[in-house]
Amino acid sequence: YVGIHLLDGRKLLALLSLNRLEAELPDRFIRIHRSYIVQHALVTSLVGNQVKLREELLLPVGKSYKEGVLKRIFYTNE
Repeated sequence: YVGIHLLDGRKLLALLSLNRLEAELPDRFIRIHRSYIVQHALVTSLVGNQVKLREELLLPVGKSYKEGVLKRIFYTNE
C-alpha cells in the first residue's frame, strides 16, 4: 500500500508500489527516498540530508537519490 498526502490535507491509500506510482506520475514529481516521492515545486530548501517542503515539513533524502535531487530541483529552472 502507498499513502498519498494531498495539498488540501486529504490522505489516500492505494494498492500499488512506489515504483509503479513513480512511473505513472508526471515529471513534476521526483523520488527523494525509497519511501518518498514529492512534487518538486514544493521543495523550498535542502537541509543536510533532508528536503524542506512548503516551509513546514522535512523529509529525508536517500543517499542514492541525493545527486538526482540536487540536479533536478536545485540546478535546473524547471
